[in-house]
Amino acid sequence: MVERAEAGWGCDALSSGTGILKDDDFHEAMYPGIYETFSKGADFAPGWNVTLRTIDFTGSMFSPPDGVCTVDLDGTPGVGAIRHSLATSPSANYSVTFLFSGNGGNGSICLPII
Repeated sequence: MVERAEAGWGCDALSSGTGILKDDDFHEAMYPGIYETFSKGADFAPGWNVTLRTIDFTGSMFSPPDGVCTVDLDGTPGVGAIRHSLATSPSANYSVTFLFSGNGGNGSICLPII
């Protein structure tokens, strides 16, 4: 695991997105190297918070699209959860899209998104 101070640069940005979420592709976060584990209550990127157990913020651990950083919700140890709050307007419609896959290190189990 690479420490944040040793990594020294940010994650790559995705070429799409609306900008409605603060740091919607984690490009403002420090590059975590292979991965870095964050525990409940920690902010791992601007606007993003761990809300359950742990998550692994990954750089080169998997093969992310376009070299972006990713979040492994099958943390070290245990399944984690994340949160990002945003301001909304009454009666407005919003569409949230994201990339999702199973943890390649633990088989191909994908849980439902709720």
